[in-house]
Formats: sequence, structure tokens, C-alpha cells
Amino acid sequence: MKLRKLEILEMKLLFFQGVWRNYDISFRWDRKRKIIEIITYFEMSKKNRINKSIYSLISDVNKKATIGFFNYCTELNTIFFSYKISIKGQDFISVEQIKNFINIVISECDRFFPVFFVFFYKKQDPIHALDIALLDTIGEA
Repeated sequence: MKLRKLEILEMKLLFFQGVWRNYDISFRWDRKRKIIEIITYFEMSKKNRINKSIYSLISDVNKKATIGFFNYCTELNTIFFSYKISIKGQDFISVEQIKNFINIVISECDRFFPVFFVFFYKKQDPIHALDIALLDTIGEA
């Protein structure tokens, strides 16, 4: 199944359920560079004070992220995940490709949401938040 030409798509907001929470996922189309950007914001309480250690945590998380990246938005006082896909040379993308893009975003957000939750709500330092929220397994179970 083919979708309509991408020139029409400017920005679309969709809602998806993840393991830890629901995600509002927005799609932005850069016509000039033929890049789709998929972004989702983690809604964190506005009363949480953010210190500079959030950037250290984001840097450590991004080292472990499979694809895409996390960042901090000072205007919204929250973490966001961004995934960019170049589709240069393609006039159409399939529903399967779009589903795959969405699954990647949800998977990465579900994987790292606990890290940011522990950091924000349990007031843990970045290294401790990463250690207790992520279990890197070695070998097979």
C-alpha cells in the first residue's frame, strides 16, 4: 500500500500507547532536504527543578540509544526524543515503513523512560538513575 505524496505532509500529531506511558508523536516533513523528523516529548511535572546534570544524563543515554537521540527542551522544561529519516530519491513511503518508524520511536522511548523518571521523580544523580533504571544483560537467559 502506498501513501500519498509526501509533499503534502507538514506536521501530524498521533497518539500511541507504550509500556510506561502514552506518547504524543509528531511528524515533520522537511521538503527541501527530504527528511521526516519524528519527535515525542516526555511530559514531566513543571515543578521539577532541572539542573545541569540532566545534560550529563542525556549524553550517557544517547550513547546507549540504538537510533535517534534524546535532548532537553528548556522552553517546555522536558525531555524529548527525535528520530530523523532521509527519504531522498523516494516519492512514496509504505504504511509498513511508517509503522516501523513509529515502533522504533516507541521502543526507544519505552527503553529509556525509566531512566528519566528515576532522575526526575526519585531525585537520583545521573549515573545512579542510569544504573538502576537500565539493566544491560550479557549473554542469554
